[in-house]
Amino acid sequence: MYEQKDIAKEMLEDKKDEWWRIVTYDFDAIENDKLNIVDWTHEREWRFPRNFEFTNYVGVQIILYDPECCRYFLSKCPSQF
Repeated sequence: MYEQKDIAKEMLEDKKDEWWRIVTYDFDAIENDKLNIVDWTHEREWRFPRNFEFTNYVGVQIILYDPECCRYFLSKCPSQF
């Protein structure tokens, strides 16, 4: 849920177990007389409070940040990948 934290918590006041879904989003934040935009929408991540398993891997993408990370990942992941 992309929203200012205090507003989002009010919206989910009776569902505190859902607060983990809140992602700070604030285009009006002023800090030290400067606009301090907080916008995490570019991440568009999914959050899930427990472990889960994919039923299939169609469309799944894994992003790794450098060749060494890729080698490490490939050495640890199951051969089906």
